[in-house]
Amino acid sequence: MKLLKLQVSLILLAIMPGILSGQMRPQMPKIAILNFAVRGNLGKAQADRFIDMLRRESAKAAGWSVLSLEEMAVSLQDSNADAFRVADLKQARKIGKKLQASRVIFGLMAQQDSLCGIRLFIHDLKKNEARTGLTKSFATGDSANMQAIAEIIASLDIGPNRKIQPNDSTGVLVLTTVPDSGTVFLNDEMIGCTPLRIGYLKPGEYALLVTKPPCKPTRGVVTIQNGQMREYHTVLHREITVLVESTPAGAQIYINDAPIGVAPRRVKLTSETVYNFRFTLEGYSEVFKKISFSQDKMLSVNFNDDRKKWYYWGGGSAATIGVLYYLTSRNSRSRSKAGEGLPVPPGRP
Repeated sequence: MKLLKLQVSLILLAIMPGILSGQMRPQMPKIAILNFAVRGNLGKAQADRFIDMLRRESAKAAGWSVLSLEEMAVSLQDSNADAFRVADLKQARKIGKKLQASRVIFGLMAQQDSLCGIRLFIHDLKKNEARTGLTKSFATGDSANMQAIAEIIASLDIGPNRKIQPNDSTGVLVLTTVPDSGTVFLNDEMIGCTPLRIGYLKPGEYALLVTKPPCKPTRGVVTIQNGQMREYHTVLHREITVLVESTPAGAQIYINDAPIGVAPRRVKLTSETVYNFRFTLEGYSEVFKKISFSQDKMLSVNFNDDRKKWYYWGGGSAATIGVLYYLTSRNSRSRSKAGEGLPVPPGRP
């Protein structure tokens, strides 16, 4: 009995770190997009490239947990592309169960001259439901392929997309950015690109990172609760470089009251953000500037200009006081003479 308890304890110790590490990971269903069957003049390699693009763009556009070809090959222990090529529901269901996928997408592609056609089928393994997806024809070429893929993605109603809603055991996170197409990471795992609606999230705190070069990465923490929808919106600003110079050189630079260094100095700032600059230099008055930047720029401060203004003000003030003193003295003398009256004519008492 003691030996059995020891074995159970060892098993729990072995699996507990994995459980804890995955506790706050998005619990999204796996979606397998299989290689399509081909007809007509369309080659398998050309069709497989199209499906591979569909996998990548689906993951980026909607944040789905789309299995890559490499992941499917590892799960099936078969790297042959034909191992994932299916044309009927029975075979697709069989492969989907092996991949432990929640949904399987498969279909048929054909080409006639310069025109391609595609027909999609979607099977929900959890609900054991199958439906026909998009049927579309399009011209061959990269731009036409991307347009067709965008229409396919918009037509698919699977995974954590815009229609997902919170339930009793999970929450939903809605992410929007300006500009959009920011890449979203939750707990260091890439989820998708904004605008993004992520469902099947267990309650707790998630480390959020949004990147979009050349914008400055945005970090934060979001809290998810059962049955609730959490909205997060952020503006992605560019990271810019400002060269700060002073005349004379050597001024101490403060930004928002934090010491940055001595001019000249290059500082990294965020675009469209207001900063309070303060410059100090021994023998001079402090200089203050409140400014924002939209691009890389140079900021110059001339302490001599402020000193000349001080001298000018001082000299002007002294001259003004001297003139006032002269005018006051002159008026006093005039009033004194006026009080004495006119001189007495000679010969009169």
